[in-house]
Amino acid sequence: MRQRVVVLKGAEGFADRTQCLMQAVSYASKTGRTLVVDWRDEDWSHDPSEPLSDYLSIEGHDTLPIADFLEQLKNDPSPRSVFPEAWSDHLFTDQFNAFMRDGPFKLPENGACLEQIVKGNRADFDADLVIYPGVGERVYQYSILKQVKLSPWIASGIKDFAKARQISEAKFDLVHLRGGSKAWMGGFVSDRSPVKAEHNQWPSAEEYMKPIWEVYQHLVSTVSEKCPLFVMSDTPQLIKLWQQTYQCGNTIPNLVQGQLSESGIHKLRSNDIETPKRDINFECLRDFTLMLNSRILVGDGVSLFSLMALHCKTSGARMVNL
Repeated sequence: MRQRVVVLKGAEGFADRTQCLMQAVSYASKTGRTLVVDWRDEDWSHDPSEPLSDYLSIEGHDTLPIADFLEQLKNDPSPRSVFPEAWSDHLFTDQFNAFMRDGPFKLPENGACLEQIVKGNRADFDADLVIYPGVGERVYQYSILKQVKLSPWIASGIKDFAKARQISEAKFDLVHLRGGSKAWMGGFVSDRSPVKAEHNQWPSAEEYMKPIWEVYQHLVSTVSEKCPLFVMSDTPQLIKLWQQTYQCGNTIPNLVQGQLSESGIHKLRSNDIETPKRDINFECLRDFTLMLNSRILVGDGVSLFSLMALHCKTSGARMVNL
């Protein structure tokens, strides 16, 4: 019997692609398909040959690295059915971000069909290969993040960073400030974003920070133990403004020092920066893990990075126990 596969094509920032990864895991589990995660897109990697296992792996599921999958296709010339069919001539390209949102490449109901299959309300596709473009509708369980295992160098690097700052699980608070989606910080939100208006609701940095501070003050008032506060952001200027305004908060640094392209750091390309993308990805995974381990986590309620972390944290996911 020929192997049945679902190939997840990654896109956007870590929270978006993790949501789609969770949806893909549920779909693969329901249908018995082998899961192939293709994160060769430039939002994630500047080296398409870099294996995802350098960063993370998915436990408890039948998975196949994208390089091995493509090698199988090369070595086995017999035809395989593909759905959507438009992908048939584009299985090998790593430039899929340029067209994956176009109608012929999308799954039915803008991807909502996958959850219908997971729930048993729809039959799976007959095709050998189902290509899932990681955009559009998705449903997921936050607890699936517990099945994502970070590679040893990532995990040890996060632990070393935390140890140097005396950070341990539930013994510190964290505020996340998103500048990449704010015009007054030089950011940008695509017109296709379903939350463009929400990102644009704050007219200034001061108006943006105020409700976050108020929420944090309320949450702190509900606990008796005093814990250090750390502040992370894709724009160091926002961290400095927070520290000047509220006279508190230790900086979680990042290497690119506020460089943005479009909506955030993940949109920077190799010709934009000297910092290796590998180091940027480490900081992304580090920051997400720190949020998971925090006692109190406060974001703006719109930025998916901290919003996803909050929900995953509530589900018990930690990625690394600090």
